[in-house]
Amino acid sequence: MLIFNGLVSWVCQSHSYQEDVHPERIPLGSSNGKTPVLIGLKHDELKLPSMANFAEYVKPFNIRDLSFQEDVINAFAGVITMMNGSFPGGFHYGLPIMYFDIALLWQPCGELRRRVSGKHKSELNTPQIPSWSWVGWQGNLLLESWDACLPFERRNAIIKSEIEPLVRWYTSPDLKTASQIPTLFFEYRQKFLRGRDAILPSGWEESIPDQETTSITYKHHVFENKKFLHPIPLWEDFAKLNPTLSGPYLYTYAQRAWLEFGWWDDRNNSGNCIEVKLHKLHKPKEETDTEIGYMLLNRQVREPGGLHIDSSFKVGNICEVILISVGKWLCEDQYRTFRGIDSFYNVMWIERHGDIAYRKALGVVRIDAWTTLRAEQIKVILG
Repeated sequence: MLIFNGLVSWVCQSHSYQEDVHPERIPLGSSNGKTPVLIGLKHDELKLPSMANFAEYVKPFNIRDLSFQEDVINAFAGVITMMNGSFPGGFHYGLPIMYFDIALLWQPCGELRRRVSGKHKSELNTPQIPSWSWVGWQGNLLLESWDACLPFERRNAIIKSEIEPLVRWYTSPDLKTASQIPTLFFEYRQKFLRGRDAILPSGWEESIPDQETTSITYKHHVFENKKFLHPIPLWEDFAKLNPTLSGPYLYTYAQRAWLEFGWWDDRNNSGNCIEVKLHKLHKPKEETDTEIGYMLLNRQVREPGGLHIDSSFKVGNICEVILISVGKWLCEDQYRTFRGIDSFYNVMWIERHGDIAYRKALGVVRIDAWTTLRAEQIKVILG
């Protein structure tokens, strides 16, 4: 149920109703001048653990200006409840546990403002809304990386990519106790895509290639006739692990390197976000081309006479980044393949306040370039 300017509306995944119109069903996605625009998904689509479907709810929600920013989790709880049955493992601060490493790869697509709790502070005096999740930021999001590792065929998938985590994440409410975030999805993916002799989990069946598909696919009665590229973990698989995830802190052990900011451009000349070049910090004198990657920064308010970017950014400044995953574009788009390089590392720019680090932005670095950096393994606590 939604209330806007005194108007009460009922919106669910199939229909919506308004109190000031005849009690006929109004198709979702139509604004009718008053009803909030939402994306309607069919029942069978809602059953699928689709990050693309989830993104269709996240993006319009996140541009709303909440009266109390600390209520973001409660405000989004209706969508989480609706989608919860589709994502084995559930959610943690707005990110599906099943695809956690993929869900971390959100980026800005315009101005983002930090959501900071005005009610509750932790014992370390840090915001209860984590910086590593999209719920910690209000504004327009770029979620193209959420299409990575699609386990099933989706006709309107324009961008196809693969992501493989390089770290293990742990969550903690107090930095005294911790629980590992399961990586079952990636374990299943590796097992069944790279080893066809693996024993199928209960309920899964293998389908031989036919006229529509040229490779082996899999199906499960839970998803009716949907074809999967590989089996995926279901609720009972996560239940066996019995993970208890709570708290706004993430910690991991990751490779850390220091990079230098180069010049920036408006991405695709759209003005939606700022693409900053990343350069080696320690480079031989004979090297002339030291660009090794790029990063999308948060564009803040456009002011008269100039552009105001994140105050931590300045050409020539040094940034601390950690390595979190490896990616590969499965397309021929030369812009997205980073100057013709289709494989890359995903890196997170972090800024420290005491012992706690906070996410600033996300970028990519060429794999061959990272191996030449003076990277070191460190423990990172993200708030």
